[in-house]
Amino acid sequence: MKLTLILLISVALITPSLGSLQSYGVKGRLMCGDKPAAKVTVKLVDEDDGDPDDELDASTTDKDGYFQLSGSTHEFTNIDPKFKAYHDCMKSVLRCDRKWKFNLPDKYITKNNKNPKKIMDLGTWNL
Repeated sequence: MKLTLILLISVALITPSLGSLQSYGVKGRLMCGDKPAAKVTVKLVDEDDGDPDDELDASTTDKDGYFQLSGSTHEFTNIDPKFKAYHDCMKSVLRCDRKWKFNLPDKYITKNNKNPKKIMDLGTWNL
């Protein structure tokens, strides 16, 4: 019984470092109507099925609505990168906070490097 428990713990500790190292980067600008969307929480995640998503990076937009995120993780298959923005743009009209989620293209995934070689530019989005 002890041997089984030790083996399970060992596998759990080693597994995250298995698989290939993959990184991703994304940048852009968020607007709220004709004004920059400042202090919007933005996240870059690797969406996983069956286990919690890996948060690769998180930040807030600057005073002009700009952001840049990058991060890396080990996975056996290609990461499934997503960009998320949590905002309250036009809250006076819609009366709730909202979350935007974008699928990001695989062609910007960098393999075997902690730092992405290419950065996905989302451009400017109006929330």
